[in-house]
Amino acid sequence: GPDPSNGVELDWSATVDFGSNIPPGKHDLAVVAIDGAGNPGAIRTLGFCVAGETPDNFAACDPTAKLPAAVVSLTWDSAVDLDLVVSAPDGSLLSAKRPKAGDGGIINRDSNSACTFDGIQREDLIFQEAPPPGAYLVYANLFSACGHAPVHFTVTVTQAGSVTLTASGTLLGVNANGGAGLGTYVTEVAFQ
Repeated sequence: GPDPSNGVELDWSATVDFGSNIPPGKHDLAVVAIDGAGNPGAIRTLGFCVAGETPDNFAACDPTAKLPAAVVSLTWDSAVDLDLVVSAPDGSLLSAKRPKAGDGGIINRDSNSACTFDGIQREDLIFQEAPPPGAYLVYANLFSACGHAPVHFTVTVTQAGSVTLTASGTLLGVNANGGAGLGTYVTEVAFQ
């Protein structure tokens, strides 16, 4: 129907799904309305930004955006509740259940929490500024297998936009602990 706040323009909505293989950066989407008789209207081009998988403050679309100093990412391939857990040099623990650190690090999501599949299967610990120096211990904690084990996972460390470390592993349903432990040790990351 007509949008009273936009003159004679008609309201419309659409559900759109894009493939995961679209490269990061600026893209154009051409849209056209088709009337009841099948006649197309004018083509309108809408610009949109596809962010990279690793959080980059939308630097893929804005070259002036400052990249995070460091990102520790956990990705996986099954609809399980897997959590990124990081033990900082000061002994504090960061996880989706405790997402903020006093040093500025923050975990961006609790993916598939309580077996509610969100389709993302990724958690990132993001440091906008350089993390305090020292050894960070990285764990993959299978909170719940959600009936979908085994799960294959990868931990990736990105510093200033470049991958500096990758480690992978597999967890079975028996590794699920309901958050009672840190999970499976994956790697140590030393920040300078």
